[in-house]
Amino acid sequence: MRFACKNKALGCMQVLSYTEVQTHDDYCQFLPVKCQAFDKCKVKTLRKDIDLHQAACPNIVVPCIYCHE
Repeated sequence: MRFACKNKALGCMQVLSYTEVQTHDDYCQFLPVKCQAFDKCKVKTLRKDIDLHQAACPNIVVPCIYCHE
């Protein structure tokens, strides 16, 4: 049997075997994931877009390159 990814409506076109379905979420680029600063940010975006969001998110705490705080 073959199964469509549960994230098909979000753009994933993968058709998977039963064993692939069990691990596909580990790498599916269309899985909604939380921003690192989700407690403040409240944004979920697709895995494929999370780096772009987090690079611009004003809630991400970045350590100072000089004092590391």
